[in-house]
Amino acid sequence: MWRTIVELIISIFLVLVLGMTCSINASPSVLWLTTYIVLFIYYAYRSYKIFNNNKEIKQEIESDIVYRDSKFDINTVFIPPLAYVVLFGLICQQFYLFDNTFFVVGSKEISFTYKEFSWLVFAFDNLVRAAFFDFLETFNIHISNISSSNIFILCFVFFFKSLASVCFVLYIYRTFFTTMQYLKK
Repeated sequence: MWRTIVELIISIFLVLVLGMTCSINASPSVLWLTTYIVLFIYYAYRSYKIFNNNKEIKQEIESDIVYRDSKFDINTVFIPPLAYVVLFGLICQQFYLFDNTFFVVGSKEISFTYKEFSWLVFAFDNLVRAAFFDFLETFNIHISNISSSNIFILCFVFFFKSLASVCFVLYIYRTFFTTMQYLKK
């Protein structure tokens, strides 16, 4: 329980940080980049541990099944993965602010191409590509107008997509078997 409270506090801190970084003149910051990377590693670890932990997933899924329509609750399993995705976008934004040759931004006429919203769309685009096994790439669909162009960034994106894919597959696996076990009761 204490871990959930700490994660909620860190998530609120993350939202506040995001709000503070929304400014007209975005500038690179080593402090923000370091903070984002430390939190990113923490949430990557927590996401993997949650989706690899049968007991925690089983409790959340059984809670969802039992109380599906009778109460409104926050499924705490999704807090670390959501923070993981948001931090991926923020780290990419900081890399872009340090050196704009790391990324290719498709349309320069959009005034917010370097702002947080575009980087969160970029993170969501990569998450969808990882979770749905590059369905978007197969049909040449692009949600984001940002692409990576540097080997360092491509490795970072590969790490993000790999962990997202593993967590997604583990979640589907755990959900299916927990639901089947619950239905057999």
